[in-house]
Amino acid sequence: MASSQWHHDWLPINQTISGESIIDFPHLNVRTKNEAKTFLKAYGYDVDDPITYEEIWRVYFEALNFIRNVLLEANEKLPPSFYERTSQNDILKLLVEASVPQGERSGWACAILRVMHTISHLDNDLKLENFHTAREKIFAQFDPFVRQIAPRKWSFGKPGEEGVPLVRYQKKVKKERNSMIVKLISKAQNDVELIYDSLGFRFVVEKKIDAIRLLEKFFELGAISYANIQPRKSFNNLLDIKVIHENMESLRKDVEAGKLSPSEADKKYSLLDIPLMSLGEAGVKNSFSSPHYRSLQFTCQHLVHVQDSILPVFEKIREQLEKTISGRRFLKSFPIVLRERKAFYYPYEIQITDKESYVENLRGRSSHRDYKEKRRVMARKRVLSGIYGIIKT
Repeated sequence: MASSQWHHDWLPINQTISGESIIDFPHLNVRTKNEAKTFLKAYGYDVDDPITYEEIWRVYFEALNFIRNVLLEANEKLPPSFYERTSQNDILKLLVEASVPQGERSGWACAILRVMHTISHLDNDLKLENFHTAREKIFAQFDPFVRQIAPRKWSFGKPGEEGVPLVRYQKKVKKERNSMIVKLISKAQNDVELIYDSLGFRFVVEKKIDAIRLLEKFFELGAISYANIQPRKSFNNLLDIKVIHENMESLRKDVEAGKLSPSEADKKYSLLDIPLMSLGEAGVKNSFSSPHYRSLQFTCQHLVHVQDSILPVFEKIREQLEKTISGRRFLKSFPIVLRERKAFYYPYEIQITDKESYVENLRGRSSHRDYKEKRRVMARKRVLSGIYGIIKT
């Protein structure tokens, strides 16, 4: 805390002004246990509440397990003393130790708190709490239009129509918890809102031109609304849209000039060999993605309605309360939201790629294993940067 008018506590001030993540701070500035209590209360935790206190210990030990099982290499170990539930590892003590610029315990305290911060934000996101309901609702937008027509062959369209041929229809059920923590820590924003790919789809089409046909089919059948596509979350290095426009214009002129019939133009269009987007023109989706991973992908949002979790309990006691005057008066004091559905937008990612690119994505330089390892290395650097001898890069 500032000791005079001319001496400012620049650590929190700089973070606020610069927007830098607390994950990247070398240490905190909490000098006493009273300051630690104030820090935690502003954060949202009251350590005098026994339930909250136990929750903090749970998060603490999950953070230890994450560091040990995910971030540390085979020859590295957390000091054994941190595994004990003692006053030495109490959250107030931990915050004070993380404010010491040097020392082994200080470095480990900072590392543990960085992971605890991430877990806390992950555990207190209402969207993730309602994940299972969101998954059912979103899958129901697509499943009715997908039908298997042969082994490893599907079609996307209305019953009775030819539809767009697929060679894969894959649904991402949920991102594994440690993977979610790694992703959050590896991103500078450290924001749960950024985990938009915990739910999603991968569609693999026969030919690149089918990717556009499939996207249009999504809109036509009401599987998605283009009004709910998240801005700046779209990426395409699969096919060159300019070439498609040029071919469409050429076919239109041929049809108007009588050189082709509409059906002939349709057939010619379906057989177009669209070139891949040049790597330099497409860019890279993010710093962890390989530029050689070819896909058209975007993030959409779906409005999900869920029942208030208190409502079933409320319904059970309402009948009894309505039998008396005092009970009916008491019912009127209940907020109206308990009798209504709650709604929120849940994000999900759609990837579309063609068969050739899909095979190359699996076996080439863009393997998912490499992608995940890059994220783990970045998370490791950010969490363990203050541990001497562990991070040298």
